[in-house]
Amino acid sequence: MTYVIIDVHSPCDLLPILVMRFTGRGAEKGPIATQRPTVADESINEVCSLFSRRRCMVTVDEVTRELEKVVDPEIGLPITEMHLVDEITIREDGELFIKYHLTAPFCPPIFAEDIGMNIRQLTSKLDGVKKVTVELHGHALANEINKRVNPEPTASS
Repeated sequence: MTYVIIDVHSPCDLLPILVMRFTGRGAEKGPIATQRPTVADESINEVCSLFSRRRCMVTVDEVTRELEKVVDPEIGLPITEMHLVDEITIREDGELFIKYHLTAPFCPPIFAEDIGMNIRQLTSKLDGVKKVTVELHGHALANEINKRVNPEPTASS
């Protein structure tokens, strides 16, 4: 008997996984847990348990798709199209680090902050993201802008 995974609703929700069971009578769908254990089932169960133990992590592609929505207010183009994103780091604990620069070191601070806030807001909504840190570099007021974009948690938070 051969099992093939045919549907996973989301990377974070691997169970129940639907499988297709090929028999002499055709194909049937059903949760893996209802199948009678065989050697093939044990292999699939190993794979499923490996996936279920892994944390659901956001991917660089997902982050990049969100960053394509961030538009430079002066130029009117996405920051990804202008190659302003320098680094995307994703840690296993769900922390996301994004480093970016602007077209000029004296770009108006209000625009620089707006871009940073948009980066943070859009990427923080992605599944698997627990914390986002956005870092502007190469700007005359980078330190001040970074502090405003990445506020430190207060004691009451």
